[in-house]
Amino acid sequence: MRFITILTVLVLILESLMWPAAGNAGIFNAAGFSPEEERALGKKFLLMVEAQLPLISDPDVVSYVERVGRKILAQAGPQFFDYRFYVIRDEALNAFAAPSGLVFVHSGMLEAMDNESELAGILAHEVAHVVARHIARRIERTQKLSIITMVGVLAGVFLGGGGKAAEAVASGALATTSALSLKYSREDEEEADRMAFKWVQSAGYDVRGMIGTFKKIRRYRFLGSPTIPSYMTTHPALEERIGYLEDLILARPTPVVKEDTAELRRCQVYLSLAMQSPARLREKWEAEIKKNPEDSYCYYGIALTYQAEKQYGQANSYLDRAASLGVSGSVLQGERGINAFAEGRLSEALVLLKQSVEDDPARARFRLYLARTYKELGQVEEAVRSLEMIVQDFPDYAESYYHLGLIYGGRKENGLAQYNLGMYYKLTGEHQSAVTHLKQALQDKALSPGKRKEIQEILEDMKDVPQ
Repeated sequence: MRFITILTVLVLILESLMWPAAGNAGIFNAAGFSPEEERALGKKFLLMVEAQLPLISDPDVVSYVERVGRKILAQAGPQFFDYRFYVIRDEALNAFAAPSGLVFVHSGMLEAMDNESELAGILAHEVAHVVARHIARRIERTQKLSIITMVGVLAGVFLGGGGKAAEAVASGALATTSALSLKYSREDEEEADRMAFKWVQSAGYDVRGMIGTFKKIRRYRFLGSPTIPSYMTTHPALEERIGYLEDLILARPTPVVKEDTAELRRCQVYLSLAMQSPARLREKWEAEIKKNPEDSYCYYGIALTYQAEKQYGQANSYLDRAASLGVSGSVLQGERGINAFAEGRLSEALVLLKQSVEDDPARARFRLYLARTYKELGQVEEAVRSLEMIVQDFPDYAESYYHLGLIYGGRKENGLAQYNLGMYYKLTGEHQSAVTHLKQALQDKALSPGKRKEIQEILEDMKDVPQ
């Protein structure tokens, strides 16, 4: 699988960035990897991920994962890092943590979950690796790798197209570093599991969710790939971990928690749309309705497939059926508002979207369409204000920057237009285009000193990251 190769390379890049060739500036102290150094490395790592991996951009998916992650962090106490959560567009049942509190979950993992406790368990485990400094200690133990080696591995994977030749180059580069100890030890895993167990329970989740997740991973056998050396496996000793977690549950009072799965189900509907074609999904959900005709989220999913195919009347009829079975009214109002916007019924869209956003401001997609409705109605200042607030609340939502860029460009505010388009391209992984727009933004003398400084810092961070 090309993704696994890319992930392997990213781990290697992480070390390459950590240990430049002798004589290069920026060599870290092998005797101790400080939080400040980890933050610097995390920024580079994230830029590489943005450029090389397919991330889910839907803020309603990412913010749901983040809300669960924040509940766990509230139990973990004060932290060195500002944790951030991302969803990778990939079918594998996997998750991993990177330096400085960057936590990544694969979309396949989210789609396979039956309840929020399972998500809480996997996020808690990855957070624990960061809190316990397992990543930092692993980096401290690695040998030095040159920038040239790192560039060679990247060229093999990305310029080679991800086929067998590319995998051979990556594997060859890894073979030269076979002395590296890149996997977590059993002691690391057990410590992370025990920390996660405590946090999951104190956050009000069912700790049995942790075992449920591990059993899913075992069942689907997505722990690795035969093309990757065994020492790259990130989570060893699965059977042993299931065993001692079951012992912990037997030894401690662990009440069963009744959960509302509505948020998770909505998240899974959005993920499905990001992963598959609407027509294929509609067939899947129609088949599921035959098995369970009262499953409201299947009707909601079908409604969104029709919306994606611009069949808005059909979409609304399925939204009505979803409403009769209990899907949130504010969510369905927002979807009807999007349908009205698409059909040019702007006054109706404004009413529906405003009400939905007032009921739940966390729905970023509805807020974006409300801002777009303001723009189409000629209320440009209100549109700008709304979009700027979305950027503040959801700083990784690429679409909001895109629409801000268009508005500022129409108003001849070139610096802000180029800045927002640059941010859009950065977040969508088109870093060369991002650099071009951000440099153009700096040419605008009307740009504020604060914005100018922000752009200069972004460009400085991006300049050493291979595209």
